[in-house]
Amino acid sequence: MRLGGVARGQGYLDEPALSAASFVVDNTAVRWFRTDDAGHLDDRGALIVDGRIDDLINTGGLKVAPRQVEEALTQLDTVAEAVVVGSPDPEWGQLVSAAIVVTQGGSPPTLDEVRDRLRGMLPDHALPRRLAILTALPLRGPGKPDRAAVRRHFDDHQ
Repeated sequence: MRLGGVARGQGYLDEPALSAASFVVDNTAVRWFRTDDAGHLDDRGALIVDGRIDDLINTGGLKVAPRQVEEALTQLDTVAEAVVVGSPDPEWGQLVSAAIVVTQGGSPPTLDEVRDRLRGMLPDHALPRRLAILTALPLRGPGKPDRAAVRRHFDDHQ
């Protein structure tokens, strides 16, 4: 995604190579910042950030934005929190893998229950193929999920 306008930065402090790679000028002399985010414009023209490009899951040649799956999961009454990552798979490239925290007092859903409840909310290729029930999501920084730790969890529990 490229962003432009008066609110964008001029570059990275003391990082000229990173600035040169991230800030570009088009053929009309407009300066743009290239982000590592994926997004789209909604029907009102508002920018919706779907997540990081490097977080996209490629399953069977189709792309899945983890954030969209996470938002669908947290709409389920049994899911308090969710993080979705891609897990390596020899046939599909990656599988959609969801780590969830169950709502207080709720019963942990099975993978089949989750897939059935999400069907119609998400395209079939975005439905989780693996499910982990965690007591808490691993975090890095202020409330940000640690996607690498979630990936390792799935790698360790194949």
